[in-house]
Amino acid sequence: MALAVNKHENLILSALQREGSVEGDRVEDEKFMKIIEEWQNSNFKYKEFGGDYSEEEIESDKNEVRQMIKKFGQTEGAGRSDETVEAEYLTAEMIYNYLGFGENSDVYMTTKYDDLKGVDLVVVLESADGKKRVYLGVDTTVDYNSMEVKTKKTLGKLDKDELYKVKYFRDEETGEVGAEMPRIVIGIDKDEVARTKKILLGDEKDKLEKDGLNKEILQEGIDQLYRTLFYVLKKYQRKFSEFGDFIEFGQSEEINYEEIDEILKYLENKKEEVKSLRRTNPESMKVLESYRDNLEILTEVEKGKKGEHVVRNVFGKKIGGRFLDITSSIKTYTDAA
Repeated sequence: MALAVNKHENLILSALQREGSVEGDRVEDEKFMKIIEEWQNSNFKYKEFGGDYSEEEIESDKNEVRQMIKKFGQTEGAGRSDETVEAEYLTAEMIYNYLGFGENSDVYMTTKYDDLKGVDLVVVLESADGKKRVYLGVDTTVDYNSMEVKTKKTLGKLDKDELYKVKYFRDEETGEVGAEMPRIVIGIDKDEVARTKKILLGDEKDKLEKDGLNKEILQEGIDQLYRTLFYVLKKYQRKFSEFGDFIEFGQSEEINYEEIDEILKYLENKKEEVKSLRRTNPESMKVLESYRDNLEILTEVEKGKKGEHVVRNVFGKKIGGRFLDITSSIKTYTDAA
C-alpha cells in the first residue's frame, strides 16, 4: 500500500521533480514567502553539480530524499510547521543580512538532501586577517525534544571522530565542492519567531542588527562550540595524557574568553605532537582544528560587538527566555564521558 503524502510533502516532491527550488518550503504568510523565495532562488541546485557528481549519483540522492519524505514525513521535517520553516529562514536572515556572525561571513541554504542529513545552513566564516576560512553548519528547530535528539546525534558523530558533511555545496571563493564542518543547533521558541518576523516585515528592520535574537544566535553558537570542544577534549584526555603539561579544563557556568584562548593556544602549540600520537588518527585532529577555528573566529566577533570578555550562560536556563536550551545536554554527556 502506498504511503500517504501530505500537501506540503507534495510541494517538496514537485520541486525536486522540476529541478527548480530544492526546498519547496511554503508558509501561509505571503510577505514572508517573498523572503523564502529570495533564498530559494539563490540556493544551490542539483544540476549545478553535474560536473562534480555523475547523473546517476545525483538522481540516486534525489530519490533518497523522496523516499525519506514519504517514509518519515513530518517527523523528519518534510511536512514542517510554519514556525519551523520561518525559524530557519529568520536565522539565515539574521546571520547574512544583519551580521549575526560578523561582517566576514556568508550563508548558504542547503539542498533538501543535505537538510535531511542535519544541516539547514552553511555559514562560511573568515578571520579578520583573512588567514582562516572555515565552515559552520547550522540546524534550527522550535521543538525542545528535537533539540535533545539533535544533540545526541552531534555527540554521537564526535564519538566516531566525524564532522557533518554537506555534499551539495560549493565555496564561491575557493571553488571547493563539498565540505565537512561542526554543527550547532539554534532553537527558537515560537513567540520569538513571531516577534522577529514582525520586525523583519515591518518598518523597523534597522533594529535587527542589534536585536536580542541576533546577539543570542552568536552567543548560543559560541556556547555550543565551547561546550562541544570541551566534550572532545575530555574524550581525548587519555591521548593527551602522554604530555606532562596537559591542562585540566573545567566547565564553569560562566564562559571566560581567557579560558577559551588558553585552550586554543594549547591546541595550536601541540598540533604537531598530537599528530604523532599513536592513538590519535588524522580525523581526530581535523575535528579539533575545525571546532577550534570556528570558536576562535566567533569569539573575536563577539568581543568586537560586546566589548567584554565574558559570555554568561548558565546551564539549564533559557537565554533571555527566547532559546530552547541545549547546553545542559552537552554538559550531561560530557560529565558521563
